[in-house]
Amino acid sequence: MHDSPLNGSSPEPSRGPQPESPSADFRTAGLQPCKPTNPSSAAVARLAAGPTLSLDELSNTITHGLGFLLSLGAVVFFWQATSSQPLGLRISCLVFATTMAMVYLCSTLSHALQSPRLRSRMRAWDQGTIYLLIAGTYTPFIWTASPVGWTGVVMSSVWLAAGWGFYLKVMAKYRIEASSTVTYVLLGWIPAIVLFARTPTSCVLWMVAGGLSYTLGILFLVRSHRNWYTHSLWHLAVIGGSTCHSIAVWNLLR
Repeated sequence: MHDSPLNGSSPEPSRGPQPESPSADFRTAGLQPCKPTNPSSAAVARLAAGPTLSLDELSNTITHGLGFLLSLGAVVFFWQATSSQPLGLRISCLVFATTMAMVYLCSTLSHALQSPRLRSRMRAWDQGTIYLLIAGTYTPFIWTASPVGWTGVVMSSVWLAAGWGFYLKVMAKYRIEASSTVTYVLLGWIPAIVLFARTPTSCVLWMVAGGLSYTLGILFLVRSHRNWYTHSLWHLAVIGGSTCHSIAVWNLLR
């Protein structure tokens, strides 16, 4: 005899199949469900801080960042110091100061940027603008000390060589570092043979001092991989060299 609602008992409502919990699925497969983990405070701090510079790159950025600020001061100084000079000499001095600022800016960015693509690009510009700085350094002396009738020949020769070096580095992506160092040295010293005989002694002494600072600094450059601070010593040698050459150009105006 079936129970009815009148006798006080009621049938339970029918329930469909219930989905199993994710934990049950994991247990069925013999696995344990993953539990969320809390990242360490150090990891969170690193993520919040973003990319950071290594000690050597920080040192390299600071040294040539300082050089860039000094070179901007040189641009302003030579703009004012040449106000009463012939236009050609004034432009020559500004070319020198501007190419110097370009080198320091490109060098600073090549060490400061975090993007590998941008860093590689700025490193090529850094190496390419060194050729322009060499030509820019000689430009005031070519203007004032070239043999009569040879100013255009010497000027165009130096700038064509520098322009070709810049093209190979920046446009053609020429990367043979040993050859680059040799061409820097040759382009830096060969024009002196023509110019120094007709240049005031005070200028020659400062030019030689600057050239020696650059040349001896190469000893640190080729050992950059050995210690974190070695490349920064090269940077300081570059600052010393460009300072000596700035004094030489200033003596040319006196």
